[in-house]
Amino acid sequence: MLSFSVTFVISIVNLAVLYFLLRRFLWKPLRTFMNERTERLRRETTEAASAMMNAEELRQRYEDLLANSDEEAEWVLRDAEDRAKERSREIIASAEKDAADAMRRAAEREALEVAHARDDLATEIARIATAAASAVTGRALDGDAERRAAEEFIRVAANMESAHDA
Repeated sequence: MLSFSVTFVISIVNLAVLYFLLRRFLWKPLRTFMNERTERLRRETTEAASAMMNAEELRQRYEDLLANSDEEAEWVLRDAEDRAKERSREIIASAEKDAADAMRRAAEREALEVAHARDDLATEIARIATAAASAVTGRALDGDAERRAAEEFIRVAANMESAHDA
């Protein structure tokens, strides 16, 4: 049969004491350390996942902003082109109006000059007619009344001719 010696019993007692000491002073702190480490890793993994989600949201938002900025840039360019075209039309309309005003003023000035030329011509014809009548009648017709009557006759005749031409 088996015989147990004292050394064997002391070894068993030593082993049991060593087990309880190791369990008390090494295993519990080691287990606590491992639990804390596991919890820290779990927390850091959760934080990393959260940070990744935030980063993905930010990336998506920036991509949307970039897409919107392209659209906004196109809108700004179209708006600027539209305003430039409108301004161009306004400038052309203003230039056409100025040209029409200049043409109207020129026509008015021409009509005024024609009227003055007719008056001058009527006066000159009246002077010549008065001189011719003086020469024909043999008497001097220097009076203002005769000259005015001749001028009036020539003006009426010119107006009749103008009305007839129109």
